[in-house]
Amino acid sequence: MNRRGQNGDVHEQNHAFEILLSGGNVSVADYCHAMSAPKSALPKLTEVQKFVVKKMGIPEEEYRRGVLADQLGDRRMEAQARKLGEVVQAILDESNAGHKVKRVRSSMVALRPLWHVAVTGVNAEIPINEWNIDPSLLGSEEGGTIKRSLKRVLHMFGLAESVEKG
Repeated sequence: MNRRGQNGDVHEQNHAFEILLSGGNVSVADYCHAMSAPKSALPKLTEVQKFVVKKMGIPEEEYRRGVLADQLGDRRMEAQARKLGEVVQAILDESNAGHKVKRVRSSMVALRPLWHVAVTGVNAEIPINEWNIDPSLLGSEEGGTIKRSLKRVLHMFGLAESVEKG
């Protein structure tokens, strides 16, 4: 279940690890989808959002479309965070060292996602970004390629025994 913190960040706790998402997760595709969605698919506004619409003089439908774009971006990033955490956990399980993914955190830096993975027994968060994996793999069904990329990163932290080539 998701909950949005006071600063707008999305927090999700599942049975395996926590997911923290910073704002700014809307992609062009999310925005286009929200702009073309039928009016009946737009989310209802909270009382605070209605106050903002009234105070700022923004058309309600336009604001609702922006809220939908935010929701779509959050769902996409949440799915990517879950995939990242699950693949990292699978690699950790292979090592038989007992490490567990505690948290996957994302933030947007220069319009690009920067991921951090917190693992039990490691005192620092492990950075995952476009310099050490191809971020498009998080949205794809290509499990082997992302696993090899993540194994290389985890090997640098002493969490993966061997690194497959390729």
